[in-house]
Amino acid sequence: MRTHQELGPHGSTTGRDGAPAASAWILLVLAAVVATPLGAGTLGEMTLDEPPERFAVVVRFEAEAADLTGKFAQVLPAAYQHAVAQGRVPGLAFSRVLHAEGASMLIEAGVEVDAPVTEAGSSPLGPVEAGRLPAHRTAVVDHYGPYHELPTGHAALQAWWAEQGLVAVGPATEYYVTDPTVETDPERWLTRIHHPVMARDEVEEGLGFVTGRWTGGDASRWIEETWTPLVDGESLGTFRMRRDGSPVFYEFQTIDARRTVDADGTVTVRPQLRIKHFGDGLVAWEEKAEMATFELTALEAGSAVWSAREGDRWARLTYRRVQDTAGPGLEVVLEKTGGDKPPSLTRFAFVGATSD
Repeated sequence: MRTHQELGPHGSTTGRDGAPAASAWILLVLAAVVATPLGAGTLGEMTLDEPPERFAVVVRFEAEAADLTGKFAQVLPAAYQHAVAQGRVPGLAFSRVLHAEGASMLIEAGVEVDAPVTEAGSSPLGPVEAGRLPAHRTAVVDHYGPYHELPTGHAALQAWWAEQGLVAVGPATEYYVTDPTVETDPERWLTRIHHPVMARDEVEEGLGFVTGRWTGGDASRWIEETWTPLVDGESLGTFRMRRDGSPVFYEFQTIDARRTVDADGTVTVRPQLRIKHFGDGLVAWEEKAEMATFELTALEAGSAVWSAREGDRWARLTYRRVQDTAGPGLEVVLEKTGGDKPPSLTRFAFVGATSD
């Protein structure tokens, strides 16, 4: 394991005319990925790193591959400018795919900053917000070469961590270290790929913080969430809400972190949170086998973030253990964006974990 290496800020954050160069990096990356056949690139040593928590200014938006270049051109300058307006020092530009379904992707792109921002800004594709990259064990490889060759770097890194008995817990992040407007030789362009990883047993242990019976609500609404301990990588959960003494709706849920063995013998874990909704009388909202399926986006001590596509909207569901004067608690936050509706945020607060 190597000592964490700081990624920024550095001198190529702005172009020669003072304009943000971050957008140039992303535009070149995506134009190459979309238009150029796959190549190999040159890879550095693959290592494990443990970077500290880092702050960022980000925009989350939906895109398909053919739309990426134009959309990054809209969001990266906005993120950079908002960081400067907030008195922060921008670092490296980065991007990551939070969730993909079919041709559609939910993307987070932005720049690292030296301290968190306190106010939101705007971009043509949505709000510019404070972001964070949590401290986490990370598999890292340096990729030297044109951006269209990056997929081979991701594939090689995945094969390497699988050999170490590790599994991915969340999406990879690409940091664009070299400014192509300064270094014109594509073979010398450095992109650092970070992918959060855990040992297989740690994934099951890390997801277990939701275990128990949790209740909350107010004078007119009562809510309850229960989760069984994970057994062989699977947990069963329920949620129910009552309003003014009458049932409103129910959810049946599973966390599936079971191991699968590929044809080549590689053991993988792809944690998913699956939810089916029911109204009063146990009338299903979804058709038969349909359900909301969330992919694990981030996992750290006492916190898990899941993302999913729901119709024409993206949903992000955060579970977080909290502690206050009432004792141990569980906070669940549901965020929805996209479609023709404004963004929404719903927060549920539970207390009183029990074993019954």
